[in-house]
Amino acid sequence: MDVSFFELDEAVADIAKYFERGTSFSFEQLSLAEMYYVDSKQASIFEQRVKHIINSHSSPSDFARDVNRNSKYKKLLGPLALQYSQNGRFPPVTRLPKPSSESLSRRYRNLTPFLLSRVMGKNVSLIGATSSSDEKMWFAASRIDNKGFDCIGYKGEKRTISFSSLNQMGYSQIANSQSNLKKMCMDEFSGAFQVKEIRLLGLYISKEMKPTFERSEFGERLDEFLSIFPDARSIKNTPQPTRGMK
Repeated sequence: MDVSFFELDEAVADIAKYFERGTSFSFEQLSLAEMYYVDSKQASIFEQRVKHIINSHSSPSDFARDVNRNSKYKKLLGPLALQYSQNGRFPPVTRLPKPSSESLSRRYRNLTPFLLSRVMGKNVSLIGATSSSDEKMWFAASRIDNKGFDCIGYKGEKRTISFSSLNQMGYSQIANSQSNLKKMCMDEFSGAFQVKEIRLLGLYISKEMKPTFERSEFGERLDEFLSIFPDARSIKNTPQPTRGMK
């Protein structure tokens, strides 16, 4: 008896959950190139599973059409199955470029903190500051008090910024709700980027910046906990945080 589209869905379900958890993107919305950008090992496993199941069917072209109509992930799997059944291979994967530190701090200076606030959810708030000339700065903050805030740097590291230092630079905090701040920030970069560019930056943030920041936050909380014990610093085999994406 031939395999069905349902068996293909089952075969890639764990990989789908992995990518959705790590990127905050729907698995069906990812391209094969984006999967390789996030995790080449898991993307390769995905390819092998799909090829194996297609080859197990007595009529790969009929199976591909079934996948294209009925699969849970038909937007992703349908075109791949159709091309593989016709040509015996998947489309070539184009290597996606990583954004440079300079582009993060210049071209994406508003988009980066905005996307971080979306990817990190309730763990991060968007903070805005404005100058007398109406020039704005934006930050993805993990903690805020009356003196300043901790925010995520362009390499995923934690940075502490005081309101007094902002004032010395001629900036003052924008007092507003999160929804209004996000709308103001979006207005700053609205129309400046193509959707593909925004997606790629979102994937980079999920892959590189978010895990780095979470590791640094974990280490800080562990240090705070261990500081109550006199000999804590000499303890060996201190548990290390697990990075979600490689």
